[in-house]
Amino acid sequence: MTLSEAAVALAVAGGYAVWAYNHPYHDCPRCRGSGRNRGSTGRRRGKCRRCKGAREVKTAGSQMLHRMVRGAVRYRKDKEKER
Repeated sequence: MTLSEAAVALAVAGGYAVWAYNHPYHDCPRCRGSGRNRGSTGRRRGKCRRCKGAREVKTAGSQMLHRMVRGAVRYRKDKEKER
């Protein structure tokens, strides 16, 4: 991998991290945001197994990113208290 390819890969990963941090949820891909499974009818309305009827699921990596940011902020506040 050349230096320019590595820079592009790092830029893409950084861009995705910023996007995932700002958009932590997206429509459930299984039910397409309806909250119901495909077999639902007027008489029986089953909830989607993946989102459990919430219609949204977490974006890949968003939970980890939020934990990292909270940890960094907490670490910085602790360091400032020590001074």
